[in-house]
Amino acid sequence: MRFLFDQNISHKILKLIPETFSDSTSVKKEGLINAPDMEIWEFAKINNYVIVTQDSDFNDLNFFIRISSKNHLD
Repeated sequence: MRFLFDQNISHKILKLIPETFSDSTSVKKEGLINAPDMEIWEFAKINNYVIVTQDSDFNDLNFFIRISSKNHLD
């Protein structure tokens, strides 16, 4: 599994990640440190990452995107 760690995840935890999840990265490493949540969301989606965060905004964003896609007609 590939994880994208948000900027609010402790650097102490991030030091342990490469040993277990070598395909994972952080928003800091990817140059997304102050990027809007939607930009981080899109980066994760395009690159098949699961976002690890303590930011509840991502949960709200996930809910909004699911509702929007269910109501979208092709």
